[in-house]
Formats: sequence, structure tokens, C-alpha cells
Amino acid sequence: MAVGGAGDDPLQVARAQREIVDVLRPRLRSRILVGSKDATILLVLPDLPGLGDMLSRAARRPGMAAGTVIGLGEPRDRLGEAAASCREAVAALEAGRRAGLDRVVVPFDQVIADVMLIDNPLDARRLAARALQPLAGQGQLVDTVRAYLATGLSVRRTAERLEVHENTVSYRLRRVSSLLDLAGPEQLIRADLLLALRAVDLGLYAAP
Repeated sequence: MAVGGAGDDPLQVARAQREIVDVLRPRLRSRILVGSKDATILLVLPDLPGLGDMLSRAARRPGMAAGTVIGLGEPRDRLGEAAASCREAVAALEAGRRAGLDRVVVPFDQVIADVMLIDNPLDARRLAARALQPLAGQGQLVDTVRAYLATGLSVRRTAERLEVHENTVSYRLRRVSSLLDLAGPEQLIRADLLLALRAVDLGLYAAP
């Protein structure tokens, strides 16, 4: 796993390490290998049942500084393969930090798409520019698309989230569909558009 955040303050990261070890110690039957990469603490330990839940409890302890993120790599069968798990943990940590997460555990397998975008920033920017350029200068439309997708394509819940009338949401969605050359708003579930919005969330592209 990888532990970082909190403004890369070495004291706060070290405190986070102690909190994690305190939570795990009763369940451990072997030592924890500890290393570091820049301001990130790396910990290698055996895979434990319920590890994610234990780390989540550690992340919420009062001693954890705001902004701390725990990245968790996939378990490996052999110690010699631990480096790959550490790389995944660091990538998950970076994805969590870019997304503005706070005192949470970020498993690598849940942020693979984010990692792909972060590792390929030029392609991410090109994809986002192509997908979002038709909405340039129309921030309300981008916000409406975000809310519409986040609420499971519900016009009513989108209107509640944006605090506007349902008719306003319907009008905006028709406008978006026209600008993006879609048959209807249900076609907004597109890989390029979803990835483009995620690239904006990760700070890889500034929404037009």
C-alpha cells in the first residue's frame, strides 16, 4: 500500500503510518516492510481478510491529517512481485489525490480508468477536447450533463440537484443532444464523454 497526501508533510505522513500499523498490528503474524518514494510511504504486508475495512477504519482515525489517502495495490502471491503491487498502490494514491479524496482507501482496481488517464495526459487532453469542444462556453450544459449522468439519467433528480425546473433540464438536454449530434440524451452514456468529464475531474483538462 502507499500512504500520502496531507500536503506531503513528512510528519503527517509518518503519523498516518503509525495509525495504520496500530490498526493492523493485532491481526498481523509477520513484519511489515516499510519504504518510501519521495513523500509517499510504502508498506508491504501479507494480504489479510478484511484488509480494506481495517484500512478504512485507520483512515478515519482522529490522528489522520486531512487530505491523507491510502492507495492499495492488488495482492501478489510472491514477495518478488511486490514491486508491481507497490506501483499500483502509488498510482491509486495519485488518482485519489487528484480526485480530491480525503482520508479514504483507494483500491487500484477501482481507479484503473483514472490511472490510464493520468498516465497518458496528452491523450486524455485530446480526448477531452474532442468530446467537450461542442459545449465550449456553455458551462450550464456541462453541469447539466454531469448531474444527469450522476443521477442515473433522471430529469427530476437532475433538476433537484441543480435547483432548476424540470423543463429547464429537458431543454438543456435537448440542446446538448443537438450540439453533440445525438439522437437523444440517453446516448450521453458514451465512453469518450465519460472519460472526458473524468479527465476534467482529475485536473488533466480545463473544461471549455
